[in-house]
Amino acid sequence: MSKAKMTAREYALAYESLKSDMEILKTRIAMRLVTLAKRFPDAPVLKNGDTTIKAKSINNFPAVNQFEMNYQIELIGKIEDYVAEQNPIKQMKIDF
Repeated sequence: MSKAKMTAREYALAYESLKSDMEILKTRIAMRLVTLAKRFPDAPVLKNGDTTIKAKSINNFPAVNQFEMNYQIELIGKIEDYVAEQNPIKQMKIDF
């Protein structure tokens, strides 16, 4: 895009591009969550009192698509944390 004022057509094209990118991102997040849930079915994703919900209960797209995208990302993080705890070899993290 140039620094000149955008036209309505240019705004429409940019908006459609963003919508398309958002749908692609939503699909990638859902696919990652389903993949992790299938690969690590015993990973705890939610604790409610004495009850622990495990990843095997959300290992399909209809279940995952019911959640907001932010919650899907949170669940991915919980499964990744579980996997990191199970691995006895700790890889050094480099923070930039």
